[in-house]
Amino acid sequence: MRKNIYRILFKENGQERDNLISQDCLPAFYHQYKDCRDFKVMHHGTLLLKVENGVVTDFSDVSLETELDNHLTGLGEPLKLFKVTQEVLAVETLYLLSTTGEQAYKDFLQWSIFKPINISQVA
Repeated sequence: MRKNIYRILFKENGQERDNLISQDCLPAFYHQYKDCRDFKVMHHGTLLLKVENGVVTDFSDVSLETELDNHLTGLGEPLKLFKVTQEVLAVETLYLLSTTGEQAYKDFLQWSIFKPINISQVA
């Protein structure tokens, strides 16, 4: 059985949060946080899990939903961890999973109205 896990970035009470939510729990999660102004499902951070008898037996990173078939045949790019620094009232550091620095920049701008000061790959 395959299960999509979505990375959710949102702000609640002025604090940024980053959660991983399974596809079947996404409607309940959205209903719980539907009043959050900055709720964003990040499809670029989707993970594909193989679950057998309730145990995760394999997983792969999926950079775009349209690339799902490529990842299943081993052609996709793995996600990397990027450190993103922005300045609002103070300097803040966030971490994003993305395929490239350019994609991390685009993902970040989908979530924040502030341009990042720096994006660097950390893993």
